[in-house]
Amino acid sequence: VPNDPAAAAVLDLPRETATAQLRAIFALLDLGHAEAATSLLDDLAASDVSDQQKAALVDHYGTARFLRLLRQTGPGGVAELPAGREFVAATLQAASDRARDPERLAQALAQLAEAGPGRRNAQKQLVAAGEAGIVAAVARLADDPPGDVRAALLETLAAMRPTVHQPLIALLAESQGALRRDATRLAGRLGLLEALPWIAVQSIGAAGEQNQKVAHDALAAMDLPRPTPAEAAALVRHRLADLSSAPNPGYGSSL
Repeated sequence: VPNDPAAAAVLDLPRETATAQLRAIFALLDLGHAEAATSLLDDLAASDVSDQQKAALVDHYGTARFLRLLRQTGPGGVAELPAGREFVAATLQAASDRARDPERLAQALAQLAEAGPGRRNAQKQLVAAGEAGIVAAVARLADDPPGDVRAALLETLAAMRPTVHQPLIALLAESQGALRRDATRLAGRLGLLEALPWIAVQSIGAAGEQNQKVAHDALAAMDLPRPTPAEAAALVRHRLADLSSAPNPGYGSSL
């Protein structure tokens, strides 16, 4: 890279590992030398990097960095490098596959019982797993975990919006007991207006005193008044009408 001592210094650093090579690539991008960065990426794509190593690279540098690389190597970028683009896509896929691995999810759920960094790391893994992480977290909630684990699970699910919205609606409509109360709390925390008919029904005592109190708290969190029985019934009727006309059955439009 001519006339840029900083970029020259980056290129002079050892690049014997994929981690070091990517460090140089990202540094060059930050310095505005996208063409040099994509050239190094093409070299990296030609090397032998296992799926496990690729997933570890995403852990190390974060997904956002790799998405930036995709923009640099895609059509219209500084240089079209199909091999480099394929490497970045495969690296992101390796990280996604590992995040959804059932054994890894089970380990993350077990780790939620730990306080401090262990719990935070487990929450991060569940969020990274996307829909698979939501399913795992809800299944653990259904097992009636201890209070600290329950709170950690709800915090994790809250971080997965908007992906969690539709499963949350299903929980409100179909679950019972503590799991339904958890769903109500979470809907209130997220301000999820689509959940209002189910929360309203609970708020008038239709699902028991415990559920009623949780529904009142959820409405307060959404800065909404408690509905009358007639208003709750109207909300349900409107929601059912939405469901009957929605192109995706089971998830109608917002109220």
